[in-house]
Amino acid sequence: MDRPHRLAARATALLVGLMLAGCTGGAAGGPTPAPGGGATPTATTPPTSASPSASATPTSKVTPGSIDQTVEPREQSTAKPVRLDKAQSDGGVEVSLVSIKSRKIEAVGPGEIGGASLVVTVRIRNDTKNDLDVDSAYVTLMDSKGRMAVGLTNDPSRPFSESIGVGKSATGVYVFRVPTKARSNITVSVTYSLSHKTAVFVGDAS
Repeated sequence: MDRPHRLAARATALLVGLMLAGCTGGAAGGPTPAPGGGATPTATTPPTSASPSASATPTSKVTPGSIDQTVEPREQSTAKPVRLDKAQSDGGVEVSLVSIKSRKIEAVGPGEIGGASLVVTVRIRNDTKNDLDVDSAYVTLMDSKGRMAVGLTNDPSRPFSESIGVGKSATGVYVFRVPTKARSNITVSVTYSLSHKTAVFVGDAS
């Protein structure tokens, strides 16, 4: 066979080989033959679970507050004033001022100013049927000029704390800075419970 015919025969054989390779290859998207003759596994995407329905999600019913709501404050009642040397009773609780002493106090706390002061000792007796919680009790003093006296934490200050047992008494000591010229008509108020009236004492402490 001459050279032109040999070239034509080789071209025809190559074309036939390419056609056969295309027919026997894997389908599009199928596994790619591995070097060992096996198919290379392809990664599969795990099925996505359906989102839980609204009915399957646990909910808690919460009632939100409102800035428009108004909470009525509980008014603290006040007893009729008595003299400084008298006791005042309300609902089985007796309040009295044991003593009011003049003393010059030195400032020790931040922002405190020492000076002429009154040391007021208050006694509370509990004759109710239950312990009386006086941990939140507070005492105020208004001088004869109508000004609220500044309370000091200096010694011998010792406010009420914890509770008073049935049939027992306790004392608290309160220190107030009061000028000597403003003591002729002071008012001492003792608030110890929302269930009882505030005890009020008035008189001359000069």
